[in-house]
Amino acid sequence: GQSSTRAETILSCYVHTQGEDLRPGTVRLLLPFLQIYPADVEAYSCFQELMKRLEWALTFDGCKEMTVAFMTLLRHALPELYSFLEEEQCAGGAWLASWLQFLLARDLPLPCLLRLWDTYFAHTASYGREATLRLHIYVCLAILEACNDQLMELDESEVLWYLSHLPALDMGAVITQAFNIKDDVAIAGYV
Repeated sequence: GQSSTRAETILSCYVHTQGEDLRPGTVRLLLPFLQIYPADVEAYSCFQELMKRLEWALTFDGCKEMTVAFMTLLRHALPELYSFLEEEQCAGGAWLASWLQFLLARDLPLPCLLRLWDTYFAHTASYGREATLRLHIYVCLAILEACNDQLMELDESEVLWYLSHLPALDMGAVITQAFNIKDDVAIAGYV
């Protein structure tokens, strides 16, 4: 369709101007911008800015470091859920890499995603991209906390499906809770 043609045009332009290959799944980071901007130049500009902000997260070391920080925080902040995910063999893995590297673009409904990314763009403008990537770890924890009761009732295959097809969430509440968890962690001295 027209959306896939636009995506191909923008991605090939990005690859040409940046001189680097795209990672599998990167198209998911572009799709929200195609939905909200009718002009390719606007979608491209936002995508390019997002890719700059995600540069470190998309590296092997960046993803590894974010995963370790996330799992450490999960173990301390939500110990019951951490144990449950370990028992179901769902702790970490593909869902977490997707959440961390693609800022939930593949996993959240579009209105929720746009609300979240608005916060990230504003946060980066004030605090820098490293702070935004750190905030994202806390947002992921807040999402798990919000979905905790539903997750605990599922089996392994259902958990993995749920984590990659999140329901619509009150993103204002999730973001507020992410800052609360971040403050609690700072006080406790975990990270």
